[in-house]
Amino acid sequence: MPVTRKSLLDEYVELDPFNAVRADCVSHGIGMPRAVWSTQFQALRNEMVQSVLYGAADPASAMKDAQARLLDEIEMME
Repeated sequence: MPVTRKSLLDEYVELDPFNAVRADCVSHGIGMPRAVWSTQFQALRNEMVQSVLYGAADPASAMKDAQARLLDEIEMME
Protein backbone atom coordinates (compact mmCIF):
# COMPACT_ATOMS: atom_id res chain seq x y z
CA MET A 1 0.00 0.00 0.00
CA PRO A 2 1.40 3.42 -0.80
CA VAL A 3 2.17 5.70 2.09
CA THR A 4 -0.88 7.86 2.70
CA ARG A 5 -1.07 10.84 4.99
CA LYS A 6 -3.99 10.88 7.38
CA SER A 7 -5.08 14.13 5.78
CA LEU A 8 -5.47 12.31 2.42
CA LEU A 9 -7.17 9.17 3.73
CA ASP A 10 -10.66 10.18 2.55
CA GLU A 11 -9.40 10.84 -0.98
CA TYR A 12 -7.50 7.53 -0.94
CA VAL A 13 -10.65 5.63 0.06
CA GLU A 14 -12.62 7.38 -2.71
CA LEU A 15 -10.23 5.87 -5.28
CA ASP A 16 -11.24 2.34 -4.30
CA PRO A 17 -13.44 1.13 -1.41
CA PHE A 18 -10.88 -1.60 -0.61
CA ASN A 19 -8.41 1.16 0.25
CA ALA A 20 -10.30 1.66 3.52
CA VAL A 21 -9.57 -1.96 4.44
CA ARG A 22 -5.94 -1.60 3.35
CA ALA A 23 -5.48 1.55 5.41
CA ASP A 24 -7.07 -0.10 8.45
CA CYS A 25 -4.79 -3.14 8.14
CA VAL A 26 -1.71 -0.97 7.88
CA SER A 27 -2.80 1.12 10.87
CA HIS A 28 -2.75 -2.13 12.86
CA GLY A 29 0.67 -3.11 11.51
CA ILE A 30 -0.56 -5.71 9.03
CA GLY A 31 0.61 -5.13 5.47
CA MET A 32 0.11 -8.62 4.06
CA PRO A 33 -2.11 -11.52 5.12
CA ARG A 34 -0.43 -14.04 7.40
CA ALA A 35 -1.08 -17.27 5.53
CA VAL A 36 1.03 -20.17 4.30
CA TRP A 37 0.54 -19.02 0.71
CA SER A 38 1.54 -15.35 1.26
CA THR A 39 5.15 -15.78 0.15
CA GLN A 40 4.12 -17.64 -3.00
CA PHE A 41 1.49 -15.00 -3.74
CA GLN A 42 4.12 -12.25 -3.56
CA ALA A 43 6.47 -14.14 -5.88
CA LEU A 44 3.73 -14.85 -8.44
CA ARG A 45 2.48 -11.26 -8.24
CA ASN A 46 5.98 -9.96 -8.93
CA GLU A 47 6.40 -12.33 -11.89
CA MET A 48 3.00 -11.27 -13.23
CA VAL A 49 3.82 -7.56 -13.04
CA GLN A 50 7.20 -8.07 -14.71
CA SER A 51 5.70 -10.14 -17.53
CA VAL A 52 3.28 -7.30 -18.29
CA LEU A 53 5.88 -4.54 -17.94
CA TYR A 54 8.30 -6.30 -20.27
CA GLY A 55 5.66 -7.20 -22.84
CA ALA A 56 5.72 -10.97 -22.31
CA ALA A 57 1.98 -11.03 -21.59
CA ASP A 58 -1.06 -8.80 -21.66
CA PRO A 59 -2.56 -7.88 -18.25
CA ALA A 60 -5.61 -10.15 -18.52
CA SER A 61 -3.58 -13.21 -19.53
CA ALA A 62 -0.92 -12.56 -16.90
CA MET A 63 -3.58 -12.22 -14.18
CA LYS A 64 -5.37 -15.38 -15.28
CA ASP A 65 -2.11 -17.35 -15.34
CA ALA A 66 -0.97 -16.03 -11.95
CA GLN A 67 -4.34 -16.88 -10.38
CA ALA A 68 -4.26 -20.42 -11.75
CA ARG A 69 -0.71 -20.93 -10.53
CA LEU A 70 -1.56 -19.60 -7.07
CA LEU A 71 -4.62 -21.84 -6.78
CA ASP A 72 -2.45 -24.84 -7.77
CA GLU A 73 0.06 -23.88 -5.06
CA ILE A 74 -2.69 -23.54 -2.44
CA GLU A 75 -4.16 -26.93 -3.36
CA MET A 76 -0.73 -28.56 -3.05
CA MET A 77 -0.38 -27.11 0.47
CA GLU A 78 -3.66 -28.61 1.68
